[in-house]
Amino acid sequence: MLAFGWLALVCGNALGPSVEYLSDVQNERIVYQTQGWGAMGIDTAVKPMDGRNPMPLLIKGVSYEKGLGHHAPGEILVELNGEYAAFDVEAGVQQQDSGAGSVIFQLFVDDEKRFDSGIMRGSDAAKPVHVSLEGADILRLVVTDAGDGITCDCANWADARLTRAETATRKPSSTPLDIAPFGRVATWDPARMDGARSTRIQEFPAEDVYLETPVKPDKEGYAVPIHDDDRGCIGLQWAEARLLKNVSIVFTSENAPVPGDTTVQFWAGESPWQGEWKPLAGEVRREGNQWIFDINLKHNLDFPRMGTEKIRWIIPEARSLPLIQQLSAHTRSNWTETILRIECEEPAGEDEGRIEIYNGMLMPDSMSEAQSNTSCPLRDTVRLKVKYSRPRPSKSDRTVLRIQTKRGACGIAVEDVLALKRVYVPAIGIYAAPDSDPMSLAAYRDSLAGYKSVLERVRAMPDQSLGQALEHTHNPVQDNGPTMLSLACDNRKVIVHRDGVIQFEPFGKIPAQTDGGTHPACFMRMRFGSGKTPVAKRVLRGEWLPAPEITLEEGGVTCRQSVFVTPGGRPLATAPQWLYDKPVCVVDYAFEGTGEISLGLSVADGDRTYKPETASHNKRGWFVERGRLLAHVAMVDEGLRCSTVDNELAITGRITNGNRLHCTVFMPLWEVLAAEWEPEPDSAPLFADFREYWERIMAGAMQIEIPDPLLGHIIRASQAHCLLAARNERDGATVAAWIASDRYGPLESEAHAPIYGMDLMGHQEYARRSLDFFIQRYSPDGLLTTGYTLMGTGWHLWTLARHQALWQDKTWFDLVAPKAAQAAHWIARQCEKTRRTGRSPEETPEAGLVPPGVGADWNRFAYRFAIQAHYYAGLREIADALDTIRHPQAGRLSDEAGQFRKAILHAYRWNQARTPAWPLFSGLCIPAYSGMLYGFGTTGEMIPGEDGNRSWAYDVELGAHHLVPLGVIAPGDSETEQIMDHMENIWFLQNGMGDYPAEKNEADFFNRGGFSKVQPYYTRNAEIYALRDDIKPFLRSYFNALAAQVSLENLSLWEHFHNIGAWNKTHETGWFLVQTRTLFITEHGEELWLAPFAPSQWFNDGSVIAIENAPTRFGPAGYRIVSSVSKGHIDASITVPGRSMPEAIVLRVRHPKDLPMKSVEINGTAHSDFDPSKAIVRLTKSIGTSKIRIVY
Repeated sequence: MLAFGWLALVCGNALGPSVEYLSDVQNERIVYQTQGWGAMGIDTAVKPMDGRNPMPLLIKGVSYEKGLGHHAPGEILVELNGEYAAFDVEAGVQQQDSGAGSVIFQLFVDDEKRFDSGIMRGSDAAKPVHVSLEGADILRLVVTDAGDGITCDCANWADARLTRAETATRKPSSTPLDIAPFGRVATWDPARMDGARSTRIQEFPAEDVYLETPVKPDKEGYAVPIHDDDRGCIGLQWAEARLLKNVSIVFTSENAPVPGDTTVQFWAGESPWQGEWKPLAGEVRREGNQWIFDINLKHNLDFPRMGTEKIRWIIPEARSLPLIQQLSAHTRSNWTETILRIECEEPAGEDEGRIEIYNGMLMPDSMSEAQSNTSCPLRDTVRLKVKYSRPRPSKSDRTVLRIQTKRGACGIAVEDVLALKRVYVPAIGIYAAPDSDPMSLAAYRDSLAGYKSVLERVRAMPDQSLGQALEHTHNPVQDNGPTMLSLACDNRKVIVHRDGVIQFEPFGKIPAQTDGGTHPACFMRMRFGSGKTPVAKRVLRGEWLPAPEITLEEGGVTCRQSVFVTPGGRPLATAPQWLYDKPVCVVDYAFEGTGEISLGLSVADGDRTYKPETASHNKRGWFVERGRLLAHVAMVDEGLRCSTVDNELAITGRITNGNRLHCTVFMPLWEVLAAEWEPEPDSAPLFADFREYWERIMAGAMQIEIPDPLLGHIIRASQAHCLLAARNERDGATVAAWIASDRYGPLESEAHAPIYGMDLMGHQEYARRSLDFFIQRYSPDGLLTTGYTLMGTGWHLWTLARHQALWQDKTWFDLVAPKAAQAAHWIARQCEKTRRTGRSPEETPEAGLVPPGVGADWNRFAYRFAIQAHYYAGLREIADALDTIRHPQAGRLSDEAGQFRKAILHAYRWNQARTPAWPLFSGLCIPAYSGMLYGFGTTGEMIPGEDGNRSWAYDVELGAHHLVPLGVIAPGDSETEQIMDHMENIWFLQNGMGDYPAEKNEADFFNRGGFSKVQPYYTRNAEIYALRDDIKPFLRSYFNALAAQVSLENLSLWEHFHNIGAWNKTHETGWFLVQTRTLFITEHGEELWLAPFAPSQWFNDGSVIAIENAPTRFGPAGYRIVSSVSKGHIDASITVPGRSMPEAIVLRVRHPKDLPMKSVEINGTAHSDFDPSKAIVRLTKSIGTSKIRIVY
């Protein structure tokens, strides 16, 4: 059925002038729009992110030609200006083959809810809605995910249409506020229409850091700067994108000059640095002493929907212009007034306390001490009448009180005070409330007496365990996904899909890299029985070995397919521990039960299908191409035979109960003629070689014995998965540490997670050769990129320095130190670019930072604090490493790092002082920790909907909390505690990308919190907890993030949730290994901590925790803990590192019932240096092996 709305019944396809489809006027009417996935469809369903064509609008069998394709959660803001009488729509979920999707549709008129659909599903018919819009300014169309995640939540606003009012009527509102004072007056070269002339992977030119030049007034006004082409240029630049309604120039003369050919241009692009100037359509009109330009969105369809950060006037005849008194600008926000009461906990002295208003005005009739309409002093309590912007989803015009007290500075949003009723920021001692609210600061503090943050509650609960996390946190859908197989770091890859399909490249070819992924050309498919039997089970053979085994059952017969790649031929001299010249992919089929066996194998390459051949005795078969062998099939047992049936190699036989029959497929990963190679049919010897190969690789790494066998298997499999994803160059001389099995490649940033994680686990050669891979890719100037970011330069140097500290390989480091120093100097030179300004630190808080850039997928340039911290950490730690070999530049680089840290802190504090405090609980707030400079709010609210609707994640996964583990903010600072409280209370409980809806997270905060909800292993909260020695939060984050990401079938980790992104994402695996090593052993300064975060349940009677050959900065170390708590003691033996003695070795032993230590003996002698409250024993003088007994 085709629907064109009820209007089609009345007037066919022609609409009267009083009705407008929203999809036809969306450019001029929709002023804000976000959604949880994809892009908004115009007369189609939602547009997929991957470039696929959108589906037609379809709701339960009814098609619509007009409408908007939305996706939950999301919001559409429609500007009405009192011009419309009604809104009509057919709301419903897009019909899809899966039948999935659940959405709640809501309509708000001037913030009053007028419609709520309740939960609607893909099987529901559309709901017709009619709402009155008489006199309304704003219509909001909202869709939520119904509390069960956003999968397939495609929400259609079908036949969405506006009916015009006969006469426009607007509600009375306050006089619009001039927002020009909250920007900077500046000039630009009018001949230059573009922005920064560098890409995300090119060095930022120094001349492009500051594209604008500030314009300062003299006592009489502003003179318009004249540029080389004799044109004048003056304009405004804001930190935020402003949805402008008009701009004007007020001259000092009585009458404004004739505008002539004066034009107005706006900035359009990804960021203030990326984009271009575009002319606005319209005319400059002269009124009195002003030039006024009205911005008509209908005539300027390319004006950015979210607004512009910059606007400029281009004036051809500027030399004769009178001075400018002021520039003005008005946005589309509505303004009103309220009275607030501000109380200060510590009364400020003269010039110690101050309030400034941003995007608002302090009204004179309420400010007895006001010095202007934008600021006033703060003593004890002050009442302020303020003009503020009415709340909108876009926060660019949000009114903020910026408050300075003795304790510090931060902002308070007026709309937050009104919405939350009260705002209290203990960090700076400020309390704000509506003046009509009788509750005092003291009374409000009393009301918080029973409040406990998420972290406080976690610390009072039992330790999290992997078993509990898997039960409550793990989604079984994560068990899907293929498995990549190869030898360690080999370029010849095999992909085994969950259904048993094997993807490979024959004749020793390297799989092609197309469409951003690895795609071996050939597919071997299996048909068991009818071919309709689903896989009943998938596991790894040997519990952790890279040998996936699937089980299928049909007609009384069980078929098990297991696949592995075994070494064959000779080891390569350049990498004998990993690479062989003739590896073989072995596929073993085992049959059990009673009944007829029917297995079909086929091989195809694109549209080409290879015909099988069989031997006359029907015990062997082949797939060949011009004599070259693709696969050799051998029957192991007498009860099986093979034959050709069309394009299948058919394996048949009969099995009786108690028997077990086998056949084996051999796929050589080198070129060989079928006639020249006939392997033995039995795969058992090859599997033994395969097992020995992987056990030998693991033998040189840290050895772990724990009471949780599954975790032990995941830890071992994770190391194998990093080696399986890696490729190599020059026969293994260097290793390309791919960040996922099938895509992305060895990115200069994320690749350092598996490098660092594997390094800490003892894989020195993998780490060193991976670092060499990147060192060889430095540019002549010292920067590093493989095509993703520049910030990887800092991440790389940090990892390199930590590798050298771990192994202290002076011979190698002497060779690479000159290049490492060159890369460090490159970072220092970038910092210098932002210092050369001639402006004050308050005007240029970015001074001393690396120029703006990117840190992950999002292509928007910005001064992101996480990126700056990565650069700083790399510079600082490589300077320290160079100092160990007395490199002549070490001291200078260390000084540069010190200046860099000060610059980051200055920029961070500057931004924090101007940003509204972030709510923690019921009005209790903390100073904001925005992810980027000039981001006066959360990134998601200031720049919504970008990066695939994940821009909010840049306050979380790549947020400012990175300043802590990277050494800018100390872990023990109270600010760190505030950051982690907020992340746990707010960020970690919000809706996840593809899974983990907020309602369920909040209902089960312990199991569904503790990790971020887009890409958990980018977020370094577990590391912060470790630095703070916060045991229970660390364990909760460690186990919950793992349970959310891991596939329990092949023990690899996904990139995101619900099978979104890459499978076997070794960036995630690398950070999991870093956390794992921290759990068992870690350095704190010059101390070595053993078992610092071992769960208390691991100390149950009879349990053993043992670590051997753990690399540390002091040399290899280990320990063995045996619990005999039933006898009242726990015993431990410690293998002390031999390279250098730490200042102290600290052993943590946590009694499973939390009993305190009574006494400690070391080597039979009483020892007094222990702390029962922290469950630690401290050793400051140890030689060789120490035996410890702890008595309870």
